[in-house]
Amino acid sequence: MKKLLVLLGALSLTASASAGVVACSPKEANKNDASASKVLVAKMMSEYSKALFLSQHGTTKSKVHVSSTDIFNEVIGNFKIADMNLQDAAPTSTDKTYFKQLVAEKIDTQNLISEAKISGEAYTAGVISLKPKSNETLDTIISQVPKILTLLASPQSATQAIQLIGGDDISQLVSPDTLKQLAPSLDATNLAKLATAFSADVYAGLTYSQAIDSSIIGLANAMNLLTNNNSDKEFAYATSADIDTNIEAAVTSLAKNIHSLIKGETKIKFDINKDIPAVAEIIRFIRTLLVYLNTFSSEEITGSILSVDTVQKHKAAQFDITKNQFDVNKLFQSLSFMANNEDGVTVFKNIINILLSSKGSINAFGDHSKSKNDWGYTSILTKLTEQLAGQSKFEAAGFPVYVDSIIRIILNKGVGQTNIIAPMIFGALPKQKDKFPDFLKDLITKIDIKNGEEWQIFQNDWLDYLWENDNKVLNFTIKDMLKQPISDLTSKFSKPEVGFEKVTNSELTPLTNQSFQTIVTDIANDLSGKPAIINFDAFKDFITACQKDEVLASALNNPEKFFTTVGYDKDHQEIIKGSALEKLVNITSNSKWINSVINIFQKYIAAETEKLAAVKSDVIADLQKISVTTVETGNNIYSYSVTDGNVTSLYKIKLGLLKGKYVINSIDF
Repeated sequence: MKKLLVLLGALSLTASASAGVVACSPKEANKNDASASKVLVAKMMSEYSKALFLSQHGTTKSKVHVSSTDIFNEVIGNFKIADMNLQDAAPTSTDKTYFKQLVAEKIDTQNLISEAKISGEAYTAGVISLKPKSNETLDTIISQVPKILTLLASPQSATQAIQLIGGDDISQLVSPDTLKQLAPSLDATNLAKLATAFSADVYAGLTYSQAIDSSIIGLANAMNLLTNNNSDKEFAYATSADIDTNIEAAVTSLAKNIHSLIKGETKIKFDINKDIPAVAEIIRFIRTLLVYLNTFSSEEITGSILSVDTVQKHKAAQFDITKNQFDVNKLFQSLSFMANNEDGVTVFKNIINILLSSKGSINAFGDHSKSKNDWGYTSILTKLTEQLAGQSKFEAAGFPVYVDSIIRIILNKGVGQTNIIAPMIFGALPKQKDKFPDFLKDLITKIDIKNGEEWQIFQNDWLDYLWENDNKVLNFTIKDMLKQPISDLTSKFSKPEVGFEKVTNSELTPLTNQSFQTIVTDIANDLSGKPAIINFDAFKDFITACQKDEVLASALNNPEKFFTTVGYDKDHQEIIKGSALEKLVNITSNSKWINSVINIFQKYIAAETEKLAAVKSDVIADLQKISVTTVETGNNIYSYSVTDGNVTSLYKIKLGLLKGKYVINSIDF
């Protein structure tokens, strides 16, 4: 009996072993693996169908449509397999395995729907991303600039910072290769152009009006360079004679380039190795504008409506090279007044007056800019309008009427200057509207809709009308627009992109979700009573010091001796007087106000982050209410019926392979 039992035991062991060998044969094992893989992929698509459902119908509480790929990757992907009851489909998983770990083995999550064909009733009005793409430059500014300003707040703190990172070598902060790549573009010639961009000396002996025209010529040169249109053509502006000779051709060239950009016929193409001169001219244009604005006091801007004559006196004055600066605080206090005060229209009109009014009487039957040598910022607007209209003049009652002069008369009328021709022009505009660009034609049509009654109100004070009116046909006032989120304004004046999974938020959303009123008020309140002056001479002095003896070029090419090259005395552990480093610290020590502005933006970012976190919580809660029934699986086609108890949707998903991983080829809603 014992022998029999032993024999039976031996036979059973042999049979078991044989059975094991049969089950694990290569062919059978591959078949089982493939079957298990299909089951797992089917489970993954089942989870994705939940994301599709929630993206299509929106969250219950926050009422927003979230990107289905974000729900799949950022929410469901962070669930543990154990909590999803998927252990049977993934027998190798543990209690600590996350769903996204399994997904990564089978699915290309980055390109999951990038080539998917969509049919049926998909949601196409835009979704939000739970993890919007970041902008590296913006992130760097927000995170690093406050640190840099703190480190360079004084010669003492700058010295301590240099000692902390090793005393000389900048390689710990910036890649040596990056520095060496910058060296050729920041040679002596380009540094000289950058220094000129900040220098007041270029305007010695000129009026503010001539300085403005000079900067416009420079901007035209920059646009030629950046668009590669007439890039070999450079308009001179060194003297008043050069300005008089070249301003018309330059502003015409500038308007043509802007027009081409608007139409999409050309693009900005920036090459750091050759376009530093263009950057310098853009800086000079902005700096000239800011210095000119700074000639007006807060009392002038906010007190009462300025006369055109007062503005023209500012323009006709000699450029004061001792006041090459801009008061940031004054700007934001004025803008805050405009956005919040009942007399905000005063600031609105004064800004238009300061930037766009024209001198003297204007004759519509002559080209004002030529006859009066009155160009300025208005000429950019008038020349661009000519480009958009396709003509510089048109016939009216047998006379040639110039677009340039008409626009100047209308602008001057808006800021309070009377002109006997103005009523005739306003009376003729509705009849001549087809000769103007579409946006002006639409504006005229909407205001003139009431058989001329509304048009008469508009004609009496058109800037006041645009600021505040009760015309429901026009459907906007500038006063109200200042209180609306910037994102709402852009959608009013441009058609939003539509399509499946079209993400509507970005790294700028924290800013665009705010109104102009909120932004300027927050900054004005934070800067109130604080010095916030941009001294452009300080920038010129810094660049000049970098240019001297090729200091910057030497420092960029020798990063291991960077700080001693730019002005750090390693032996005495101090900054050398008159050095480039001292000039830089002089700038940063007077730029603490920038931290205030960045802190406000960080507050907006924190609010947006909190908002997205709340949406994510809503998504998680809603996912718990959704159930899925499998309708079909096979041949890489997966159909699911998805419901939350109130609504049921059917999704048919077809998969394909991309570099060995699954992606979605099509979704039928």
